[in-house]
Amino acid sequence: MPDLVVLGKNCSSIKTLSLEAASTCVGLMSWLAPNDNERVRINKGIADSVELLTTEISFRGFDLVNETVSVDAEVPQSILRSVFVASLIALIDAAHSPGKVLLTARVVDGEVLLVIAITAFDGESAPASLLAYRELDWDDVQSLAAAEGVSLERADNLVKLRYRTAVVE
Repeated sequence: MPDLVVLGKNCSSIKTLSLEAASTCVGLMSWLAPNDNERVRINKGIADSVELLTTEISFRGFDLVNETVSVDAEVPQSILRSVFVASLIALIDAAHSPGKVLLTARVVDGEVLLVIAITAFDGESAPASLLAYRELDWDDVQSLAAAEGVSLERADNLVKLRYRTAVVE
């Protein structure tokens, strides 16, 4: 005869894990295919984006530092999902060696200014092998930015994204 107490606890654990897995899947799907007009706090949206990319970024030899947690402005989620992620990946692809990726954001004159900067590690060399995929080119990123209404400025190791928004009070 099975131990009904243990069986009940196991069933409860399976139910809890199933609900958590379903919730995670729904969250991921809403991030991958958000409603067109869905807005998100930039600090939360960047944290979600970075969470999805952390492993890939670290495998490429980069340490990511996210200093956007105190910025509470809202932007369309699609901007972070497309332009921000594309800018981050393209900047890393263009880097000559691994380094530290620093994310900062602030609100300036009613615009969100998001900066992605890479600084090289001292004494470090580029990874011996590169991933076999088509690297993003800046024309790709500029097209995404234009489609989302984002102004994009870039230099060798820096990207600035500007989007006019209302500041959350």
